[in-house]
Amino acid sequence: METKKQKISELSFNFAVEIISYCETLEKENKQIIAQQLLVSGTLIGANVSKSKKAKNRQDLIDTLKMAEKKAEETKYWLKLCEQSNYPSTESLQANLLKIKKILSKSIDELIRTTHKPVKITANHSIKQSKQQLIITLPNHTLNTKSL
Repeated sequence: METKKQKISELSFNFAVEIISYCETLEKENKQIIAQQLLVSGTLIGANVSKSKKAKNRQDLIDTLKMAEKKAEETKYWLKLCEQSNYPSTESLQANLLKIKKILSKSIDELIRTTHKPVKITANHSIKQSKQQLIITLPNHTLNTKSL
């Protein structure tokens, strides 16, 4: 089964290849300026996804995926502009970009949600602290400083 990370990597890479091809078509039609803008934003989605594989920590991963998400939004703008300017069809590019944006959004939301889980201590919970570790016992979980 393909993981989200593998899927977004593959989708964003394939999208970059499609963007390059589309931009080459635009350049042949003397539409270099928009081709350059679209080429940069469209390929940076995959570049940031690839870069996220080497994130130093969870926050770095979130920030890098957010940058990919921003580039996806910018690319959406350029594709809509091409569509409204009667340039060659961007329909398949927009459909593929939508898939990428959904995966990025879900991944970022999941990372943020699982990163900042607040723990509320009530009468049903206990906290024990020794010199080496802190142990928190919740109804269904026991956490210690090694797992935090």
